[in-house]
Amino acid sequence: MQNLILDYSFSNLYDENESSLKELEICPYCKIKCKNVHSNGKVSSWDEPRYRILKATQHEGFKIYACVCGWWVAIHTAHLVEEYPEYGDVNNYVKTSEAVLKKFGPVDINAPLEELIKFAAKKPEIMRDINPTKMELLVGDTLGRALDCKVKHCGRTGDGGIDLYIFDGETPLLVQVKKREKPSTESVITVREMLGSTLLKGSSRALIVTTAKKFSKQAINSARAAVNLGLLKEFRLVDFDSFSQILNIVNKDIKLPWQKYALKSMKLSSYWNSIDN
Repeated sequence: MQNLILDYSFSNLYDENESSLKELEICPYCKIKCKNVHSNGKVSSWDEPRYRILKATQHEGFKIYACVCGWWVAIHTAHLVEEYPEYGDVNNYVKTSEAVLKKFGPVDINAPLEELIKFAAKKPEIMRDINPTKMELLVGDTLGRALDCKVKHCGRTGDGGIDLYIFDGETPLLVQVKKREKPSTESVITVREMLGSTLLKGSSRALIVTTAKKFSKQAINSARAAVNLGLLKEFRLVDFDSFSQILNIVNKDIKLPWQKYALKSMKLSSYWNSIDN
């Protein structure tokens, strides 16, 4: 599975038997015991007439177990203690949200961007092989996270050489993404074309991201000259190594699928608590 993107962001909900709790902590893929990565619990008391029972106390437990491979399971338990025995144990339950494994090849156009960022951060050379459109989306998502701003993808035939618009200030930053299959050198031609496209769009800010190993000296000098002559306010050049560094920084801030699930569950729990109170 080393050359596959493993996505555990989807999950299925199941009703379980409490006697099987220990079995639920075993990863179905690695067959090893998972680590308890999140625990939360609460006690709720309810009174009549809202819940149509005289008195009840619910003890709720919420734990998440995660495997080193990325698989996870969230286990919800609830035990309702009531004043009248005729209610029985019908309100006791165990429910699980178990991660569903989805596999994608690194060059798959359908590979989820967050997982692709993680994969590319570990194996940056894969960026030279992925679909050109996917590369544009990867760059857009990565820069949007790095700059904490909105990004619009517009890469298509007739786009005037502009693949992305980054809205990080009053004037949008225009981006061109160049995917080179070999670790070559990005020439001055790319810089000159981007300068013309930026001016024709009426903008003053440009950025080129390339999978080439470096920009030629002439390309770098031309980008600087465009700024020094007042043609543009800024002209940034990001080569393969520089973008790989940005990927690494962004990757550290991406939450794992189980962390997102835990956050969502805690928000939902807070919402219901506010209603109960």
